[in-house]
Order: sequence, then C-alpha cells, then structure tokens
Amino acid sequence: MKKTIAIAVAAFAVIGSSFAQGYVAFSSSKSAIWDDFTSPGVGVVAPVNTYETFLWTTSSSLTTPWSTATATNATSSSATWSQITTAIGNGWNVATNNTSGNEVVGTDIASGVTKGAISYNGAVSFPLFASPSSGNIYAVVVAWSTNSGSVLPFSGPLGVSSIVTYAVGASSSSPVGTFSGGGFTPIGVAPTPEPATIALAGLGVSALVAFRRRSSK
Repeated sequence: MKKTIAIAVAAFAVIGSSFAQGYVAFSSSKSAIWDDFTSPGVGVVAPVNTYETFLWTTSSSLTTPWSTATATNATSSSATWSQITTAIGNGWNVATNNTSGNEVVGTDIASGVTKGAISYNGAVSFPLFASPSSGNIYAVVVAWSTNSGSVLPFSGPLGVSSIVTYAVGASSSSPVGTFSGGGFTPIGVAPTPEPATIALAGLGVSALVAFRRRSSK
C-alpha cells in the first residue's frame, strides 16, 4: 500500500506540476496533538513523538469513514487505519508538497509556549499539489506515533480530526486560511484495534449468531 501511494503521488506530481496550485500553511496553535498511546487513557500534550499530515478534497459533501475526531485522554482511536485507506481510495488525497513532490509530514513542537502545535515548513505556505488556486478545500488531519515511521504508516496509534474548511492562497504571497480557523480542534493519538483483534471479534459475533439460530430451532 505504501509503495502504491508513493508511485501514485509521484505520477500525479509530474502531471500536475504545470497547473496552478493553491497555497496552504500546515500548522496549528499549541496543544493541538495529544499523546494518548504511551499511557492509554492518560493524555498528555504530545512531546515531539507524533507525525502529522492531512487528507483533502474539493468536495464539501464528501464524508469520512469515521464519525468524529478522537478525544484527548481517549483509550482508543475513533478511526482505524483501514478507514484511512478507504478514504484515500474514495476521493480523499494525501497532502503533497508540489515543490518537493513529497508527502506533507509535520511534527509536534517539543516544548515552550507552543508545545504540541503542528509544525511543517516553518508555518510558511507551500503549493499543495493538484489543489485549486482559489476557494476552499476540505481537510482532515491525520496524526500517528513517530515509532511507526515518517511516511503515512497504516498501522500503530492513530488520531484523526473532523473535517476542516480551509481557504487556499493563490500564490506564496497570498493570505491563506488556518486549520484552527477552519474548525480544527485538538486530537489525541491513541491505539487502534489490531487486525487480528477485529477478526477474532468478527468470528465471535458469527459464532454467537449461529448459536442463537440453533437455539431458536
């Protein structure tokens, strides 16, 4: 899956490099990202141990496979990695910097008055590949543990936001929207159910249904 997305991003970058792109600044205010995975259920402002990116679309009617953002101090994520995969396959784009051609990956700030804020490109705007040069895009912030690596991992602790409405800039000197202004609120990065656990739960439900059917007969 990672290889497939990397190839797709590279191919789209070649195609889209000749078109106008909208400019985005990927950052947030302090305490935006919380660590709910080191000690599940005991949330702390993320101490530079998470990565962040965002998925985006131009459709205001496109929903996400999950319902809400993960609350801080959560014991588990409100979304699963399989839902992230589903979103990417159904109209959501992984944020890509059109200048570098790389996936947008930010970190949380380690300390000081902005501890836990999202930081990418020094909060300077960058051209978002394949985005419109004006108007709004709709984004979802995705955060995960640095233990999983710096590329969207599809495994490990996960945090997601609700949909953010973001106003892009037409150029590097144009004013751009903010994620907080678009509706982004702090999220927690928390454990997600392992695939084996989900499979076992499914088998358990199936067995229970079969048992009830036999009992009714």
